[in-house]
Amino acid sequence: MTIKIRNRSVESAQSYVQSAPQVGADETGFKQGNGDGKNPQQKKAWLWVAVTKLVSYFQVTLSRSREASKSLLGENFQEILNSDRYGAHTKLNNVHDRSWVGAIAQSPLQNQV
Repeated sequence: MTIKIRNRSVESAQSYVQSAPQVGADETGFKQGNGDGKNPQQKKAWLWVAVTKLVSYFQVTLSRSREASKSLLGENFQEILNSDRYGAHTKLNNVHDRSWVGAIAQSPLQNQV
């Protein structure tokens, strides 16, 4: 059984996150079945999260694309984004502040940590 929740509280959380001056964002994949008939190819699903000091907003998509990132953060997000610098985030028109995990992973010293 799938329950579709879309109300003012969810929309308010999404709007708050999309207008916040600084947001942390990440995504993680998981196996997704086809119980509701909307995933006949049983694609991998992605849980996306956007976090501010006051609000966290989650969404599930069947994509890890730039469009999914825009859906999470808003079409015109131009604020500070803290993330692992995954490509879907880096093409947004914003100031990008990478996470410690991302900084270490891209560091020439990564094997010494």
